[in-house]
Amino acid sequence: MVTIRVSGKNYEALVDTGATFSMLPEKPPSGEGNGKYVTVEGIEGKQSKLPICRPLLTKVGNNLLEHAFVYSPACPVALLGRDLLTKLQAEIFFRGDQMVVQLPVKQGSNYQMVLLKDESSVVGIKDLENVNPQVWADGTPARAKHVMPVRIYLKEGEGPICVKQYTLNRQTRRGLKRLIEKFKGYGWLVEGSSPFNTPILGVPKADGTSYRLVQDLRAVNQKVLADYPVVPNPHAILTQVPLNAKIFSVLDLRDAFFSIPLHEDSQKLFAFEWEDPDTHHKSQLMWTVLPQGFVSAPHIFGISLQKDLEDWKQVHPNVTLIQYVDDLLIARPSLTKGKEATESLLNTLGERGYKVSREKAQICQSKVTFLGYEISKGAQALRIKKKAS
Repeated sequence: MVTIRVSGKNYEALVDTGATFSMLPEKPPSGEGNGKYVTVEGIEGKQSKLPICRPLLTKVGNNLLEHAFVYSPACPVALLGRDLLTKLQAEIFFRGDQMVVQLPVKQGSNYQMVLLKDESSVVGIKDLENVNPQVWADGTPARAKHVMPVRIYLKEGEGPICVKQYTLNRQTRRGLKRLIEKFKGYGWLVEGSSPFNTPILGVPKADGTSYRLVQDLRAVNQKVLADYPVVPNPHAILTQVPLNAKIFSVLDLRDAFFSIPLHEDSQKLFAFEWEDPDTHHKSQLMWTVLPQGFVSAPHIFGISLQKDLEDWKQVHPNVTLIQYVDDLLIARPSLTKGKEATESLLNTLGERGYKVSREKAQICQSKVTFLGYEISKGAQALRIKKKAS
């Protein structure tokens, strides 16, 4: 038996050199018929007319190609017949009492991968064999290794800013405690003493049990020197996607702002009060990283990431890479080129200390969602389509 992946689904396929056609026992979600049929003869000599699915993206070993399978609901397992074995240039030989199927090593450029408009991804995270797993946000905190600690300056004549902490009920403080302890463990928060103070609040998440820590930094934002760059219109930047792009990957960086270190002299600006709901220990906590809610955080992070990716862009001048703060889009003309670019970018991000969300990653798909837009191959006006809210 050989494991094959067809239109994003795995099948255990029986290698059958006596079968003219490769068969699937069920129709994949995108396995509509192409209007053609073949007549096959079963083991009992009975003939039947079976439909041929339209070409589907198929992965056998490390080989990617497009193949039109015969759909046979009466077939108990998938069959790897002579048509697909020939296309794969497979070699079959016997070793002892075992049959061995050997596939030639193919370079990605040897395959012309053409995705149909509604084809689902054939490449998932588990197919990215050449990616160092350090890039995934699996518990290790993000830390941009090549970014210098950021200094934040007050406007001339401005002094300490102290805003009283809001009253937080015990349930909210309990909900925030787990998060604060985690951030302290990561080194993102440290205890200290500062003449500055701004309030925090806990916002319940959809799961009903966990909370999001939100700091009201409006008073600080008004008193610091901050850049106010023009935020690009998402629709405008998406016009950079080339018309021949067929494969897209979207990467979402986890805890993006927290990956940027904050200079020790600036940490006091973002202090807040905290009382442990169990021990009632009161302290002041300060961020050692760029806090969320700070007016310049998106700009500072965006520029930092842009600089960190300059070398990668020079090495890959033909790859379309679009960055919008902490969201990245890769657009490529073929599946193999898309996979190569995605693997390379992920490794660069990991090497530089960034973390990518596994859950939100969209890897080598013909249709993705980016900045609220659905992106796929097609005319420029059709490719960028705002999703209904």
